[in-house]
Amino acid sequence: MIYYVDILHCYITACGCSKFGVIPGSLCDVVTGQCECKNTTHTRTCHQCKDTYYQRPTRFEQVNTAPA
Repeated sequence: MIYYVDILHCYITACGCSKFGVIPGSLCDVVTGQCECKNTTHTRTCHQCKDTYYQRPTRFEQVNTAPA
């Protein structure tokens, strides 16, 4: 488990990065706790899909926006 220092609250805490939303092998920032998100996700822990993506059980997929 990866940890970062929460300076505001004076403790060390787990980053909580999404295993499907982060770049494999990346670490979170030791000061801010920001995880290194894939281009499909965002937020500090990379748990949320970006606007044009949706979440599947094990990955994030782009929404098909091609005209029918």
